[in-house]
Amino acid sequence: MTLTINSSWMEAASRDKPEPVFLLTLTDGVSTWKAQSAAHDTMRYGMGILNVGELAPEIDVMTRALEVGEVEVTVSDAWIRPILTANRLFGKKATLKLGFSGVTEANFVNYHVGSVDSIHPDGIGKEVRLSLMSALEQA
Repeated sequence: MTLTINSSWMEAASRDKPEPVFLLTLTDGVSTWKAQSAAHDTMRYGMGILNVGELAPEIDVMTRALEVGEVEVTVSDAWIRPILTANRLFGKKATLKLGFSGVTEANFVNYHVGSVDSIHPDGIGKEVRLSLMSALEQA
């Protein structure tokens, strides 16, 4: 897989204190749902992303293979509850993209591509943690 980064993305990332905007896309093959983490010039999806965990790649010292594990995304219970009550998301495709305000959605770069591995509500109805398994681990 080749990562191509647009010059407008690089310019936005180079600004003083750029605010990243994450875009989560969940799809079950029929329906697609999107949420964003911060305000954006042109995107008007639900502000459902509360936090994105860091990617934690590991290198196997014996085989020197790079393994990309899961990433956790915390979303608003209010955003995801209507989706979860009517749909089964376990094992469905999840894409997390990274961009900045001023960068078009088409120029956001893939941060994580995989599937929903687990869903953990907080128990008080405020947030839900989604564990996303890397597509590389599924292969």
